[in-house]
Amino acid sequence: MDFRHAYFEMLSGRAVRLPDWSGYWAWENGTIMMHSKDGAALDIRQTQNPGYTFNNIASKDWEVCEPRVLTAEEWKARNGGKHD
Repeated sequence: MDFRHAYFEMLSGRAVRLPDWSGYWAWENGTIMMHSKDGAALDIRQTQNPGYTFNNIASKDWEVCEPRVLTAEEWKARNGGKHD
């Protein structure tokens, strides 16, 4: 789905991610929180790399997910290859 739909999914209480992510994004406390694979959570407004963040927003393959970080094994099973 495109980000417009992903955004409304987040507003409805669901988490979203891109297929190659271990982490996820979720609407929390009035903002989008980016949950990284290492367990850190960052307010989207605090991103240190806006170009990367906007490139992700422009993606058209967002999906609804469970609000949890995938383990390295889960990520490998889903995507194949090495997990960063």
